Amino acid sequence: MMKTGGPSTGHPHEQPIPSPVAISGNGGGRGRGPVGASFSPHTRSANVGKRRLDRALMRRAARILAPVTWMALLWMLSSIPAAADKTMAGIYIPKALQKLMHVVAYAVLAVTWLWVFDAGRLTRRAAILAVCLASTYAVIDEVHQTFVSGRTGSVLDVGLDTFAAVLGVLVVAAARGAVTSSKAASGG
Repeated sequence: MMKTGGPSTGHPHEQPIPSPVAISGNGGGRGRGPVGASFSPHTRSANVGKRRLDRALMRRAARILAPVTWMALLWMLSSIPAAADKTMAGIYIPKALQKLMHVVAYAVLAVTWLWVFDAGRLTRRAAILAVCLASTYAVIDEVHQTFVSGRTGSVLDVGLDTFAAVLGVLVVAAARGAVTSSKAASGG
């Protein structure tokens, strides 16, 4: 046998010495790689599938930042104490505007949760989860407000916030339906 790494001594029991190319895995071709490694088309496709799954999980994890950040903003706003003259941070906000702000805030929260669960198509499960999470946070936020000076928690606000969450999900559903019908009408 002949050594690959140098001249042969001619001894019949001589073992081949792998070349540095074979050890480093740069020999090219199928089945070559680092010592002890096995590369096959099946291993490659499994790795590609795993990378795709990892990327999908990373995208979902990044999407979770949207509703969490929005909830943090709502928490900060709910932490502003109200003065005896019903101003917050020296600003008077009429009751109707406060309620409108609730509707916008919780519709946006539901839509951000919908974005987390929706994976490209609106499902009933994603819509229900989005509304439930927004409503649950509404309860938590109203309880939180009972500990803030000059603020009170309100069951009516929880109801309004839940209505807003449903409204936000319905607006997304209607917008997607309009997009779907316009694509169908244009043949695209």
